[in-house]
Amino acid sequence: MKRMSPRFFMFGMLLLYAGCWNRAGAVQWLRGYEKDIAGEILTYHSPYQDQTTSLLVRSLDRSRTIEWETGAIPHDRRGDAAVFVWAFGIDVNSDAHNFRLFIDEQPVLTFRTPEDTTRPDWTVKGLHGVSLRFRSTLIDKYGDFMGYAFLEVPNTMLTPGRRLRLAVAGESAGSRTWYMTFRNGFDRDVTIDSEPAILRRGERQPLRVRILHFESSGHAEIRAGGGTVKAPLNIGYNEVQIAIPRVRQESWVPVRVRLPGSRTVHDTVRVMPVKEKTLFLLHHSHVDIGYTHIQSEVEAMQWSHLETAMGLADASRDFPAESRFKWNVEVMWAVDSYLRRADPKKRDRFIQAIRDGSIGLNALYGNLLTGLCRSEELFRQLDPAVEISRLCGVPLISAMITDIPGTSWGLVTALAQRGIRYLSIGTNTGHRIGHVLETWADRPFYWISPSGEEKILCWVAGKGYSWFHSRLGFHRIQKRLHEKAILDYLRELDAEGYPYDIGVFRYNIGSDNGPPDPMLSNQVSEWNEKFLSPRMIISTVDEAFSVFEEKYGHTLPAFRGDFTGYWEDGAASSARETAMNRQAAERLVQAEILWSLLKPSDYPRERFGRAWRQVFLYSEHTWGSWNSISEPHSPFTLQQWEIKKSFAETAREESFRLMEEAAAGSPFDGEHVWVMNTLSWPREDVVILDAGLVRIGDRVVDDEGNSVSTQRLRDGSLVFIARVPALAARLYRVRPGEQEETETSSMDFSLSAGSFSLDLDPVSGGVNKAAHRKYGTLVDEKGSGWNVYRYVKGRDPSNVRTSEPVRMRAGESGPLIRSVKMISEAPGCDSLVREIRIINGLNRVEMINTIYKKEVFDPEAVYFEFPFNLPEGEVRIDGAWSVFRPDAEQLPGSCKNYFAPQRWVDISDETRGVTWVTPDVPMVQIGRITADPVAVGWLKKTDDRKRLFAYVMNNYWETNYRAAQPGPVTVRFRLFPHGPFVLREAKKRGMESGAPLLLLFYEPDPALKGLDLPEGILITSIRPLEGKDGWQVRLFNARGDIYYGRGEGFIERAVPPFGVRLIEVIR
Repeated sequence: MKRMSPRFFMFGMLLLYAGCWNRAGAVQWLRGYEKDIAGEILTYHSPYQDQTTSLLVRSLDRSRTIEWETGAIPHDRRGDAAVFVWAFGIDVNSDAHNFRLFIDEQPVLTFRTPEDTTRPDWTVKGLHGVSLRFRSTLIDKYGDFMGYAFLEVPNTMLTPGRRLRLAVAGESAGSRTWYMTFRNGFDRDVTIDSEPAILRRGERQPLRVRILHFESSGHAEIRAGGGTVKAPLNIGYNEVQIAIPRVRQESWVPVRVRLPGSRTVHDTVRVMPVKEKTLFLLHHSHVDIGYTHIQSEVEAMQWSHLETAMGLADASRDFPAESRFKWNVEVMWAVDSYLRRADPKKRDRFIQAIRDGSIGLNALYGNLLTGLCRSEELFRQLDPAVEISRLCGVPLISAMITDIPGTSWGLVTALAQRGIRYLSIGTNTGHRIGHVLETWADRPFYWISPSGEEKILCWVAGKGYSWFHSRLGFHRIQKRLHEKAILDYLRELDAEGYPYDIGVFRYNIGSDNGPPDPMLSNQVSEWNEKFLSPRMIISTVDEAFSVFEEKYGHTLPAFRGDFTGYWEDGAASSARETAMNRQAAERLVQAEILWSLLKPSDYPRERFGRAWRQVFLYSEHTWGSWNSISEPHSPFTLQQWEIKKSFAETAREESFRLMEEAAAGSPFDGEHVWVMNTLSWPREDVVILDAGLVRIGDRVVDDEGNSVSTQRLRDGSLVFIARVPALAARLYRVRPGEQEETETSSMDFSLSAGSFSLDLDPVSGGVNKAAHRKYGTLVDEKGSGWNVYRYVKGRDPSNVRTSEPVRMRAGESGPLIRSVKMISEAPGCDSLVREIRIINGLNRVEMINTIYKKEVFDPEAVYFEFPFNLPEGEVRIDGAWSVFRPDAEQLPGSCKNYFAPQRWVDISDETRGVTWVTPDVPMVQIGRITADPVAVGWLKKTDDRKRLFAYVMNNYWETNYRAAQPGPVTVRFRLFPHGPFVLREAKKRGMESGAPLLLLFYEPDPALKGLDLPEGILITSIRPLEGKDGWQVRLFNARGDIYYGRGEGFIERAVPPFGVRLIEVIR
């Protein structure tokens, strides 16, 4: 998916030139590209196997240029001028713009991008006799020109032995319109290679002859292996194939190529025996919910694709087995809704297609940004697939994830525990993918779960998912199975030492949300009639992976670690809604537990299912339309975002309603309050009674008649600290009387309570000193302080600014809560309000920051910094069903510029540490600001400084995410000092942040009682069983060691660290 414009992934590119030929003896062709000097490098495919990259410049900012050197000017050059030749690509777009060409830093001419393809050959005259001819030889699959540029330069600007320095700069137009120069040169005009294929007829091996030709017309004659082929030559790059007898051992085959002008090239080609291969083709549509069309239209398109696929499968039943049509359902979102809406006839037809194998189910609900997903969300999003699998009576063993580079480690646990063995990963091939493809392309491996109990077979498709795309908004499919592309791919595999005779590739046509290919069965049938090898099979994921695993599973490497994602940062373009969705997911889990404890027989299963679906759809990777950045005010962009935003808003509203209904009972009588703890360990935390509820007094006593400390807050609400058993409620009574005497609120820049003493910086507003009675100095005083606002204007983090000096406002000052508020102007904001709180007796510091954000469309980013005085500390990141250490417990190729903690990051040395909890902000950078990677580059090692930067906001993406996010956003942080790191305590602090103590105004009688859990075995969710009188309980081992059980109770087998168990508790 993620393109920078509808044409960004356009490059079915033509290649670069080189060489040194004569044109009618008058002008000498010289190499137009030799090496880079500066500029953005784009990696993409090309029709020539050695040409994969270009220098790219856009009409964004005239200061951003591309520069390169030509080949050296020969001393024996003849003529009045020289012509330098290179391959180019240029945007064909109604949004046309000018580009300037420089020679040795001097502007010599201006050329303009074409608005249409009516003139494929044009010349631009410049200063000093310079001219530039664009000769297009290809209109690529996106409707853009590719071809050769001929720069004629007079002798007066040339010095023998020197190289010219060429540069191209765009306008400062804020446009994505582009020009590119390809980065390779040819040293030979004729290149001959053997193809990695065997022709079925006569068992012959094809040779590929590549000829670069700049004459206006002509023919080539090729002789090899006893055969002759004659072929016309076009301007630029030409390819001719000739077959020779199959070789069984290394052989040297003479080849003769006769070119126009009676020139003949003789060569001897090394031909190796071909290792026969089978290629499994996985046909699917990439489900991009809202990228190409609004969400409801995408859903209807995907329903249509399902019906088309069933028709194509029926039509191909008499084809050979290998070419019978099969369709992979990439994700379950549209299948789920299709089956709920289909009439019985359509429903039965679809179920039968699943049963006979013509449609393959894959488990994920959508292409979710799994780093953003809550732990329980990873399991719940598999529920629809599990239900459909049961309905069809077909095992569910495979999953696909598409476009997204990187996946949460916890997904392995969730998939494997649902019986899924295979994960097909088809990433984007160029946009913000970091080191994923260079590390994992076509290197299948077993991914071991955090607990070590589970594993899944993963395969990252070497060509990504979009290899056969045409373009967005396509009207006809221009690119289907292409013989040259397939054989080039096999040649690449051979060159890399690919050890298997089975390959798997994705086949996805048109564009994102593209259709089934009605010609696929015919194409594959024709392919197999022509080629003995590679043999091609239309397949489902489970079929392809099962065959591969059976043959090679015992040889595959296994890896442990987080596959930290590269795309989760885009969620910071909508910080408010992202926080809202995270909170809704936590609230749904808590609401389910509350229903399970208090009203299990009335549990609203369908409503919870619908609410969870809203959470999934917000976590799904399509944030915005393809033009969300380039056209932020277009009707399509605005309509798409309103729908996307509604997923988070609906999830929030429904989670609150479900919580309120679970807690509903008698109205408050003004005295009795039951405080409910939905977590599986005893807790002590703050409880707040709204001012309107509490009128009889300020005193509170517990169920044993003991007074507890209370405090009236500035808004009139009454706060106290409750101590509540696990999965239970405790009664507290409000009594007449006054609270303990409240101190006058301090207006200076210090804050003390309990074990904490904080000093605040009047300029930055940060906590520049934090002393703890037991754990000493916590802030790294070489840093800027905790909670310092950081604003990066542009993409370069060296351009970082902070807020203006703060204005103090009175906060809370009592026996329980001490706080200060600070208000300041801040870059990128209308205002910034920060509140720092200490909760006496709870050993934590809280930060509550509200950013009143301006609408800014230029690139920017917002952070809050947290430097820690733990120079020898080790960083641990809370993941879904895991904890991992950067670098040490990440898969190779993972993102290290930013991380997506589940709930917390901990930094600890051998004696002390701090757990930093981030309920609302899902992204963090470690050591220093390391975004935007466009400016910084993709890191291969994490910075080892003990600083955290909460990555709150950005608008760095060129597509899909939001261009600006005006309005208020509140984000919270909690800091817990502690001794040596204890896994279970860190997990508890994180879970507590999303499951506050609840207020009930009636005496509850929890139905689920007597769960005797060992220390560190945590309950993460509870749901009533369906069709049974009991509960489904998910457990997580946060002990840090193996729990072997005690031979009794409901834990029947040993649970390793990070182990997850789903058990049934029968009433």
